[in-house]
Amino acid sequence: MVIYNQLLLQLPGEDGVAAYGVLLYVTYVFLAILLGYAVGSAPLISYNFGAKNTKELRNIFDKSLIFNLCAGLFLALLAAPIARLFTSYDPTLCRLTQQAILFLSPLFVFASLNIYGASFFTAMNNGILAATISCLRTLVFGGLPLFWGLDGVWLAWSSGEILTLAIIIPLLGRIRTNTTKTP
Repeated sequence: MVIYNQLLLQLPGEDGVAAYGVLLYVTYVFLAILLGYAVGSAPLISYNFGAKNTKELRNIFDKSLIFNLCAGLFLALLAAPIARLFTSYDPTLCRLTQQAILFLSPLFVFASLNIYGASFFTAMNNGILAATISCLRTLVFGGLPLFWGLDGVWLAWSSGEILTLAIIIPLLGRIRTNTTKTP
């Protein structure tokens, strides 16, 4: 956060820090919705995994993927209008915030799947993989684009989510394939 704020003060100035603040508020509200779903569905996954009810486990998995993709797309579409609520008083700040939202909007699609993936693996009793996903999302990949200037600040979070998703898609696919077998 300190590094981002320093870059924002150097590049676009105070408006950049203000735009980033709006991004954080909007993002945290949306991510709370996605996290709520992931945590809420974990007991269903754990129960069916323990009961070896692969049919219901696959049903939950498939419906959750559809929900998370739709929620991510929906939230990406809502992000810019909501950001305008905070910045419409200053046209320069509003443009900067809308540009940042444009870069950040893919976050909701990818983050929804990553958050759900980490929760899914936790519910399947694979805490090490879940923790690895969480660390990749935030600590490892999240700081990669800081070398790209202002656009890199906006892209840092989304790029971390995209790179993490590229790693967990094969893992989730393998779990989905394994749930087609009867116990």
